[in-house]
Amino acid sequence: MRPHVPWISKVDDIVLEWLDEQDIAVTPKVLHANLETSVSYSQVNRRLWKLEENGLVERDPDRNDYYAITEKGRKYLHDPDATAEDFPDLTDDTDS
Repeated sequence: MRPHVPWISKVDDIVLEWLDEQDIAVTPKVLHANLETSVSYSQVNRRLWKLEENGLVERDPDRNDYYAITEKGRKYLHDPDATAEDFPDLTDDTDS
């Protein structure tokens, strides 16, 4: 069971799960087009930014607009010993 992390939204879970399953780096546009739920493109962009700022996804260093899940993101999805304290909100963005 995943830890309850107040700043992580249902959209974040969907994004992280997709990136984990595909195990590729993609643009926000490709990610949005492949999600099997009705999430707006702008929401995908906002949530990718939030996830990146908190270390759960990262931009590809060679292709700046491509995102991939990080080990921290995989820890959130799969580590049964992970706690909410492992995923503090490192942003001051109040519009989660």
